[in-house]
Amino acid sequence: MDEYFCPNCGATLNNQSGFDPDNGTWTCTQCGQHLMDDDTFEGDTYEGVAWYCDECGSLLNKQSGFSDSYGTWTCTECGHTNGTTEDDIYESEEDCQYQKTVNATADFISSVVTGIISGIADDSSEEDEDEDEKIECPSCGANLKEQFCFADYEDDWECTECGAHLHHDYSSDPYIVSNEDMDDEYLDYDAETEASAEYETSFKYARQERELEEQKQRERQAELNKKRRAKQRRRKKFCKKHRKGIVVFVCIILISILTAIGYYQYSKLILTGYNDEELVGLSYEAVEEKLESAGFTNISTIATEDLTLEQIELEGLVFEIKICDDTDFEKDKKYPYDAEIIVRYHAIVPVSSPASSNEIKKQNYHKVQAQFKEAGFVNISVEPIYDVVLGWFVSDGEIESITVNGEDEFYKGEEFRPDDAIIIKYHTLKKNKPEK
Repeated sequence: MDEYFCPNCGATLNNQSGFDPDNGTWTCTQCGQHLMDDDTFEGDTYEGVAWYCDECGSLLNKQSGFSDSYGTWTCTECGHTNGTTEDDIYESEEDCQYQKTVNATADFISSVVTGIISGIADDSSEEDEDEDEKIECPSCGANLKEQFCFADYEDDWECTECGAHLHHDYSSDPYIVSNEDMDDEYLDYDAETEASAEYETSFKYARQERELEEQKQRERQAELNKKRRAKQRRRKKFCKKHRKGIVVFVCIILISILTAIGYYQYSKLILTGYNDEELVGLSYEAVEEKLESAGFTNISTIATEDLTLEQIELEGLVFEIKICDDTDFEKDKKYPYDAEIIVRYHAIVPVSSPASSNEIKKQNYHKVQAQFKEAGFVNISVEPIYDVVLGWFVSDGEIESITVNGEDEFYKGEEFRPDDAIIIKYHTLKKNKPEK
């Protein structure tokens, strides 16, 4: 036997348990690389994908003429039709089996629900509905809806049971027997053709052939309708006979699902470890840390701007904690670990900039300083630049730059803390520079 090596890690595949080169594919047990031999067709659309039959497990890639570009492929080993689209590609065997289980469960539940719905229907209402849907021939009483190719929106119809020509003007009106001849295709000929015996013979023969074909079609359609109605009757009979059992079975499934959901929710419950009075008054960082250490994962902190600078000692302190809409809770109370927790704490009321950084430049610093003080800023400092000699290009007191909390660009109305540092740099006369 020839030796085979993994092109990814170089491992000897012959030494790996279960390796068989005739299978066409192999997953290296050393590096996990999925390998396909040279004569295995890799597909036109999804290169490197190994396609297996869902029924018998045969490798479709090695079957003559296979290509995943077709969208489907019928296995030459068992005849099962397999999908070859992107939705049919799975990352692993476990993923494939899981998806098959989910699909089978969904199909089963769907069939059960469909059976219940059809079985619970009232017998009398079904008979009334069938009676309402029946359209009778006024000549022989046959149900026209059971006749091949019948449609009630057609104004004219020839009953296939008695041959009567029927007519109505609207689909809501009943059919009446008409005196008009509906076979214009064969009977609309002139007097000279009518006198021809040869034409009459061919006409009768063609009519007989057509009627014979129509009769065969009607018989086939009647047989199909008979089978369909028999199948529906068997289905209804089964549903009626086992109605209680089906309802009980579905109820058991629903109860099991609800029980599983309840158990899952119960398994998520954890103790708070603190009551609300122990946490209120602490800093919001400390409260968040305590709740996270207890196991909670969905914590939000919200600042309530309600303090002045005189109340700065209360800044950051928590005044309300809400867990699942509960603001009063004890340390032995349990909540889901992912329950929404909202922590509200005090914060300083912000103040707004009276002007933008672009508007302030080249203005007098006394005016700008007064505007910011009036707006509520309390930490304002000025820094002179002694570079004005004659005052032709730059005037005395003209602002060179301004920063608020280290930002040199801001817009009018932008909010800051009232104690944020404001530094105003302005030009002044060079002769005013103090001597060292």
